[in-house]
Amino acid sequence: MRHTAPQPSGIFEILSIGITAGQVFLLCLVCFASALADDGNLLELQKRVDAAITDHKPAVAIEILNDGLKQNPEWREGWWRLGNVLYQTDRYAQARPAFERLASLDPKVGAPWVLLGLCEFEAGDYGLALQHLQRGQALGFPADLKLTGVARYHEALALIVTEKFEQAQMLLDILAREQGAAEEVIVAEGLAMLQIPVLPKTIRKTVDAERFALIVKVGKAEQLIALRKTSEAVAQYKKLILKYPDTPNLHLIYASLLTQVNDFEQAKAEFLREIKVDPKSMLARVRFVLLELGRRESVSDEMVSLAKEAVALEPESYIPHYVLGSVLVRQGKLDQAASELEISRDLNPYSSRVRFALAKVDLRLDRKEAAAEEHKAFERLRPIDDSFRDSGKLPVSVYDGDPVAPGAGPGS
Repeated sequence: MRHTAPQPSGIFEILSIGITAGQVFLLCLVCFASALADDGNLLELQKRVDAAITDHKPAVAIEILNDGLKQNPEWREGWWRLGNVLYQTDRYAQARPAFERLASLDPKVGAPWVLLGLCEFEAGDYGLALQHLQRGQALGFPADLKLTGVARYHEALALIVTEKFEQAQMLLDILAREQGAAEEVIVAEGLAMLQIPVLPKTIRKTVDAERFALIVKVGKAEQLIALRKTSEAVAQYKKLILKYPDTPNLHLIYASLLTQVNDFEQAKAEFLREIKVDPKSMLARVRFVLLELGRRESVSDEMVSLAKEAVALEPESYIPHYVLGSVLVRQGKLDQAASELEISRDLNPYSSRVRFALAKVDLRLDRKEAAAEEHKAFERLRPIDDSFRDSGKLPVSVYDGDPVAPGAGPGS
C-alpha cells in the first residue's frame, strides 16, 4: 500500500489526509528534530542529506546518513532521517533497525514506535506490529506528523489478521466517524464483522465479485452503525439476510444489532439461525446466553446446554468459560463457577470483566484475600478497557511499569 516519494503514500492517500510522502518526511523532520550538539560535521551532513532528498536521490541520502551514524551512533535525527528515507522508498526491512535503534534511544517518544510498527506490518510480523503501533499511540506524537489515522488503520488490520475482530471493529468505527467512508476502511469493516482474517488487498485477489460485494455491503452497514444511523443499518442487514441467508456470521452480526435496538426475541431467533448455518459458532452460543442472562433471573436448560457447548467448541478461549461461569453463578453453583472463571482468567489475565466476576464469586465463597486481589486487578484493568473502547488507544500507564502486557488490548 506504499509508493515511492514523491507520490502520495498509500494509506495517507486512502484516508484523505492529503499530503505526499515527501511532505510526510519533511513534517517528521520538523516535529522530531533533536539537537546536534554543535557538531559542525553533522550539520554539514544534514545539509547534504536535505539536498539529496530535494533532488529525489534517496540512495545518496542513505549513504550520507550511514556515514554520519558511523561517526555518531547516538545521532537521533540521523536515525530518524535514515528510517524515513528507507521507509518512504519501500525498504521496510532496512528501515526497521533504524527505528528500533531510535526507539531504544528515546523509548518514551511515540513516533519511532509507530514507524517501527508500520515496518513490521509491511514485513508481515503482525503480532509485533500490533504491540508497537499500540505503544506508539499510547505514548503520543505531534499532531503535525499526521500519523493517527495511519497507525489506527494498520493496527485494525493487524487485529483482523490476528483474529481480534471486536477490537478491530472498535478502531474502524472510530475511523469511520473521523475519516469518512474510505473504501479500504469499508472493506476492513466488512472483514472484521464477518470475521475473515485476511487483509483487504488479499481478499480482493482471492474471492469472486459477489463475495467481495457482500464484504463491502457489510462494511457499509457497519459504518451506518458507527455513524449512529441504526435504523438504516437494520434495514440494510434485513436485505443482506434475505439475499445471503447461508453466510457464516451474518446472522450473528444482525442478532447483535437487534439487541442494540431492544428487539430481543428476534435477536434470539437470529442467534439460533447462526448456529444452524455454522454449527461450530461459539460466539452465537455465548451471545445468546449473555442476552438471556441480562433479561431473566432463572437459567434455562437451553442456556446451560449452549454455554457448555461453547466451552467444548473453543476450550482455549476465555470467553465461553466466562459465560459458563456466569451461568453457574446464577444457578448458585459457586465452586464450579469459580473454577470456570479461574480458567477464563488464566486464559486471558487482562479482562476486567472476568476479574470483576471472579472477585464477586470469591467474596461469596468467603475467599477474602483472593477477592481483594481480583478486585485490585479489576481496578487496574478497567481504565485500559475503557480507554481502548472510548478512544481506540491504550493508556500510557501500560508502558509505565504497569504489569499489564502491551498489546493485550481490551479483555472484556
